[in-house]
Amino acid sequence: MRAILTLGVLALFGFGATGAPVPKENKKTLPEKLLGEWRLVKSDVGVKMDYEFTIHFKKDGVLEFHRQIPDREAFVSKGTYKTAEKAEKFPDGSIDWKMDNGLGEVSKILKLNDDELVFEDPDGLKESFVRVKAEKKKDK
Repeated sequence: MRAILTLGVLALFGFGATGAPVPKENKKTLPEKLLGEWRLVKSDVGVKMDYEFTIHFKKDGVLEFHRQIPDREAFVSKGTYKTAEKAEKFPDGSIDWKMDNGLGEVSKILKLNDDELVFEDPDGLKESFVRVKAEKKKDK
């Protein structure tokens, strides 16, 4: 009787352990997390922003800065970027960007998730961005 009870308990635990699959984590790489449009919401620069500023990180390392001053046409600057994963100097990674006009720098990533991006430039100035969500097209 004990043998049957023991086998029954073992069978029960065996089936329980294999019952539900363990979900895989969706780990995105730094470049995948960065892709998309980000709107500036806070800057340590200390000047009042009277225009909207967005950064567009595109595939293949293409970068665009968009500035929209009210009642004027948008101004777009283009460039390139590379990311670096964690390193001693940059524990959360970094963005090395260069614009076509020659400006550029390596910015330290302080926070990056699905909705927020915060980085610090080499002078210690921090800028905070929120992801711009794509508007869904409504079918009529």
